[in-house]
Amino acid sequence: MGFNSHDRVVVIHADDVGMCETTLHSFMELMEFGIVSSGSVMVPCSAFHATAEWARNNPQYDIGVHLTLTSERESYRWRPISEHKPKSGLTDEEGYFHRTCEALWKNAKSESVYQEMKEQLKKALAAGIAVSHIDSHMFSAITPAYLPSYINIGEESNITVFLERNLCTRMDSKGTNAQIITEKKAENWPIFDHVLSNSLKQSPENWLEKTKNVIDSIQPGLSYYIIHPAKGTKEMQKISPDWRSRDGDYRVFKSPELRQYIKKSRIHVISYKEINQAVKMKK
Repeated sequence: MGFNSHDRVVVIHADDVGMCETTLHSFMELMEFGIVSSGSVMVPCSAFHATAEWARNNPQYDIGVHLTLTSERESYRWRPISEHKPKSGLTDEEGYFHRTCEALWKNAKSESVYQEMKEQLKKALAAGIAVSHIDSHMFSAITPAYLPSYINIGEESNITVFLERNLCTRMDSKGTNAQIITEKKAENWPIFDHVLSNSLKQSPENWLEKTKNVIDSIQPGLSYYIIHPAKGTKEMQKISPDWRSRDGDYRVFKSPELRQYIKKSRIHVISYKEINQAVKMKK
């Protein structure tokens, strides 16, 4: 891609697009503003169709599929889109995705997870989204039982799969994931070196300064900076207890001050479009 080993390169990525109307509208504004470089849509969620319509009409922007296997909200839930039976383990006693990764990992069969992820990607492609990549909501697919299926989904569709060496290792004490990462690196797959985020668990005060601190912490190599932008609307306040932090992401990444700070920091902000082009040329 023309970068050297000392360059700090980052994809600034908006997660949870399409979870509700507010997440889509916020993402639309931020992509037009130009700091955020990529995002991914939650196919089982309520604003998926509106997101697909926007993506069809705005193919210049970078959007992937946020493969969704959990439904963590207290009263705002979503279900699998694949045909499934209770014995698949994909759902809880209420018929929704499990709220936690641990419950998913304990109950869901790998073949059912594979089919659900495949159907989500299929639906996004059928809706006309030029899918640039797939990633995993709450990193739920990056576990030894599901990682092979997650990777296969991308291989079968020739779509880039988000992988990061340290994250995959941390979620696997036996080293299975690390072996897979090594193999994919040898096959010239794009592997991120670092994952960063604005934690939704931290206090929403001084969000701009906290974001600047994350920018300062970016190391040489390829980084994945995850944010969760959503205006603090009545919809978001009702849905999400961490709405203030999400609102902070929305406001900060629409800030001329942050744009100037990033410019002065000399980090290189790219999207999956550049990554995919580089991979294509290497092949």
